[in-house]
Amino acid sequence: MDHPPSPTTVQTPPSSVRGNAKPLITALFPPTITTTSDEIEQSYTLTATNWNPDAAKFRGRYVSRLKQLHSLPKELRTLPEGFPEKVVTPLDWAGDELKQEEWLVELGEGEKEEIRSAVGGLKPQGINCLRDIARENFPLPTLSVKLAALADKLYTGRGFFVLRGLDPDEFTEEENMMAYVGITSYLANQRGKQDERGNYVLHLLDAGSAAAPDGVRQAPYSNVAQPFHTDTGDLVTLYVLQPALHGGHTLLASSTHLYNTLASLRKDLIQTLASPTWPYDTFSTPNTPAYHLRPLLTPPTTSPIPLLNFARRPLIGSPVSPRTPGIPSLTSAQEDALDTLHYLSLGAAVRVRQRAGDLVVWNNLAVVHAREGFRDSDASRQHERDEGQEQHEQQEDHVKKGEERKHGGGDDEGDKSGKKGKRHLVRLWLRDSTRGWEVPEVWAERWREVYGYAGEQRWPVRPVVDYEHVTTRVRSCGYA
Repeated sequence: MDHPPSPTTVQTPPSSVRGNAKPLITALFPPTITTTSDEIEQSYTLTATNWNPDAAKFRGRYVSRLKQLHSLPKELRTLPEGFPEKVVTPLDWAGDELKQEEWLVELGEGEKEEIRSAVGGLKPQGINCLRDIARENFPLPTLSVKLAALADKLYTGRGFFVLRGLDPDEFTEEENMMAYVGITSYLANQRGKQDERGNYVLHLLDAGSAAAPDGVRQAPYSNVAQPFHTDTGDLVTLYVLQPALHGGHTLLASSTHLYNTLASLRKDLIQTLASPTWPYDTFSTPNTPAYHLRPLLTPPTTSPIPLLNFARRPLIGSPVSPRTPGIPSLTSAQEDALDTLHYLSLGAAVRVRQRAGDLVVWNNLAVVHAREGFRDSDASRQHERDEGQEQHEQQEDHVKKGEERKHGGGDDEGDKSGKKGKRHLVRLWLRDSTRGWEVPEVWAERWREVYGYAGEQRWPVRPVVDYEHVTTRVRSCGYA
């Protein structure tokens, strides 16, 4: 991509649409909806118009379906058992209603100094592994009060926040990870395994063609746009070591707002989302089922709000993850429901323009998210092409350094936070065992895999960019 992603404008649907459906149409298609076009995806012979939805096709199909609503069976025009007509909560919001001060929190100079002091005090205490960092050995006497209030808002407030003010250039690679793990230890007491290798930290960046060709690299390791989805787990946290030169910002939308809108105007879509008939591709090995069935939406029996959990890639595939042959296709109603979630989210989202040092946190059970396509600086991409082989050799050496390196310790101070214009985010999955909501049993096994893992933990300080890691389709975390 030689140019930054260009905007695509979606026009308002025909004015002939009338009646109760009009408010939802307005929410889905305001006079202009600006999205980031996926130029990488457009370069494929078989474009994934379903993975990143085709707005024009969806609009036509949606308007056509609205005309058929009156003929739907009565049971599809009522809410399923256990689902409320409306959920009243601060977690219900639309992006244009929020003020920035509701979710953006600046660190004070004294709080920054507390973080520096806590980072510097870890090794004298004998703390050499990231997994061993906890509140008890990472003291933040003043900032801890602010973090406790922010953690509470993840469940009782807007469900997300951005903590701003850290400067990654002040720290080494290892120190940045120490600061990140230490700060987030005040938000929750459990951390989750994010992949089949036992990695508890994931580095999200465009690994470039030095790691694997564009046509096989999965979305977290490329620069393509990612449609709205949820991850696996309770809390998602991102530490921005370096934003992209262009694009790459995070979009967040309230799942309760999505629910209330659909419960009011499209009860048939609530029926569809709650049906336990969605075929999830496991991209399986021969010893596992090719797919499993589950709902995307569950009633508030174990939580204060209906819970929405979904990702498009296991449901319809993507350019680099074609759907496994023989798996049931989505019905037209399921396709409509999935695309409606995306465009309704787009119209109600907050766009978080990331800065280096930002800590972005949201309740994954209350907020859906997407990522804009992005472009790194020409200099960083040229560096990858020139030194691709060296990058692989460094990674191999990094893996071989033994137990300390696997867990984020060791003596290597490393370089400073990274190259300017090269997008590099780090992700942790968290859970608060006291405040966290219980997930329905149909999802519980996956949660137990994430938070109950008893195997070897890996906490890589540097990105893992080997071919197998950045191309595997089996992993579901973060692969929308």
